[in-house]
Amino acid sequence: MQAYIPEFILAGLAMLLLLAETFCKKTPKFIFGLIGAAGTLAMLPFYMEGLYDNIYIILALVATAVTLLLSVDFRAVINLSSNDSKSQDGTGEFYILPLLACVGITSLCKASNLVELFVRIQS
Repeated sequence: MQAYIPEFILAGLAMLLLLAETFCKKTPKFIFGLIGAAGTLAMLPFYMEGLYDNIYIILALVATAVTLLLSVDFRAVINLSSNDSKSQDGTGEFYILPLLACVGITSLCKASNLVELFVRIQS
């Protein structure tokens, strides 16, 4: 059970960000991207001791953090082609999707046999 603590922490962070996005309407949405990127980078020390065993997990965490950091200003780019330039509707959920995808990727990378891989894909 101890081996899955980073995935539980990352999934918990995603759920907390989803709740915060729901209840904190006045908060700028790019904050969620920064918190998500910091959360994924905070999971790196869990996997550094077995560097060659966990290289794909580390790659997934770094790619998720870079994706979240690059997408922080995507709303500003979308506003150039939109009529409603001040709206942030639908942008907070975007930052949660890469976090949940990263949880899935890291759990699939930990699968040690085909039965475990099948169970992880089904859940």
